[in-house]
Amino acid sequence: MKSQWPILAAGLIIAAAAIVGLWKQSAAAMAAAPQPPLHASQPAAPAPAPAAPAVEALPAAQAQAAPPLPAAETKQIAQPVQPVAPVAPVQANPAPARPAAAEIFHPNQPARAPDPRAQLFKDLRATLQTKIAQPPLDLADGGFAFSVDGARVEVQPPPNWSVTIYNVNPKAQDAETDSFKTFMAAATAALGVDLSPKPVVSENGKSYLKTVSKAGPLSLVRDPATGNSCMIRPLQQWSGAKPPPAGTTPADAKPKEGDENF
Repeated sequence: MKSQWPILAAGLIIAAAAIVGLWKQSAAAMAAAPQPPLHASQPAAPAPAPAAPAVEALPAAQAQAAPPLPAAETKQIAQPVQPVAPVAPVQANPAPARPAAAEIFHPNQPARAPDPRAQLFKDLRATLQTKIAQPPLDLADGGFAFSVDGARVEVQPPPNWSVTIYNVNPKAQDAETDSFKTFMAAATAALGVDLSPKPVVSENGKSYLKTVSKAGPLSLVRDPATGNSCMIRPLQQWSGAKPPPAGTTPADAKPKEGDENF
């Protein structure tokens, strides 16, 4: 009987340990289960979130701080960012600048001399202005005109020069006025017109005179239909040719109907 007490005591201890273990397990299960609400309107408490897994500590060699950046990289990072200057808009396909036109120079080409006939018409202008004591009227292309009672003269300078003298006599159309004679004498004297050749009269009554002058060969036309007005113009037929001697007329001096030189 005495030899069974140790066995019986051991069995009691094991049974007690088993009961205690079951009780702890039952308490833990009750604590983990959601608690019912105290009141009907109170919601049940949410289930606790699972615990985050433990982070394994790095070894001492890996836990050391990262090596510092080189000095150049540190300086570059430390510098402030410079603002970018605005860029001017560029015009699409800008037109190229045109170079200045170079003046063409010909070393062998002589300078153009002034027209020697221009002075003749300047002298005629001054003579007429002195005779009638009034300034001229300016016309296009450098021309001028004088108008008085009984006559009018219109002058165009070279190169396409012309002198037209109008005889204005309402009472007697064919009679030359004193003003017309003054303009006629001044024009023929200033141009050095040779009046010695005999004019030719056409069938329509016009008189034609081909002659020479200081301005070159010319034709002098008198028309009775306009009061014997006089038109003095360069003779194109003799242009570039040697004019005939003073006091003579060319062989074809006889006028033709519609000839613009007469």
